[in-house]
Amino acid sequence: MKTILFLLVISITLFGQNQPRDQNIVAGEYFINQDPGEGNGTPLNSTYGFATADVTINSVSINNVVYIRFKSSNGKWGPSRSIKNQYPILASGSLIQVGEYFVNSDPGIGNGNKFNIDYSGSINLSSINANRNDKIFLRSKDSYGRWSEAVCSNYRYKNLISAEYKLKFVGGSSSAWQKLNVQEQTSQSAFFTAVSNSITNQSTVDTLFIHFQSDDFVWGTVQKYVWKDITDIKEIKSNLPKEFSLSQNYPNPFNPSTRIRFDIPKTSFVRLAVYDILGREVAVLVNKEMKPGCYEATFDGKELASGIYLYRIQATDFIKTRKMIITK
Repeated sequence: MKTILFLLVISITLFGQNQPRDQNIVAGEYFINQDPGEGNGTPLNSTYGFATADVTINSVSINNVVYIRFKSSNGKWGPSRSIKNQYPILASGSLIQVGEYFVNSDPGIGNGNKFNIDYSGSINLSSINANRNDKIFLRSKDSYGRWSEAVCSNYRYKNLISAEYKLKFVGGSSSAWQKLNVQEQTSQSAFFTAVSNSITNQSTVDTLFIHFQSDDFVWGTVQKYVWKDITDIKEIKSNLPKEFSLSQNYPNPFNPSTRIRFDIPKTSFVRLAVYDILGREVAVLVNKEMKPGCYEATFDGKELASGIYLYRIQATDFIKTRKMIITK
């Protein structure tokens, strides 16, 4: 059983408002988890003052609860006070370097999904496979290899009430913002979709801009998509695949473009996106409902720096991520 030195420095008012005044603390005792009765606990060795005491207790196992009470000079014991001995993560001389998260069920320390923590202490998590009202747990590890306890938070989201898009055309002109039809989804892979059938003269479109408005009436960040990245999808086989799949891109490494093949065995809402090594989304290649088939997407990375990137597909319950490299 793992034990540690458990140091309690207690500054506690012994008496309530209706208790006798001018009493001194003359004795103290502690017990772990179960109360043996007043006067039957383990005596505390301390120098007592009028209303405070410094207490040191050794060898208390992790997650046990320590109770302490004091006796006054009138012979009466005060109420017991408790504290739980938890795994300590002391900041002195250490750095928090890495963390992990898991959804709902704990896979065990060190087995969660890893993420890095920058010098500011900021955490940027993206592409978490979570459903509405799931619980996400996070814990961190310091430079001595000590893990913190998992901290839980509900996976929260905002309802979308509006969506708009505008187009930038070849030559530099732009359209006005236009409404999209927002449709709520129930699948894991998408909470909402925004649909429009009114985009004309697509051959002259250079860039698509989209933003969404949440139920607190705040507009989100404008997302930019190169039109070619969205439309350059072709079906490469007529026979139906038996299962979902995401192939390794070819060529890899590449400069500036590469092809990504994926198979859809049944009608599904498909999202295929590209992320940088920090998990930031840099391009969306597919974000729509697709019929069964074998498809190939062409990704143009001419606007991206050399380095490692990830591409990830979500279709119904199928999720797959692969790595690709841009070299310039």
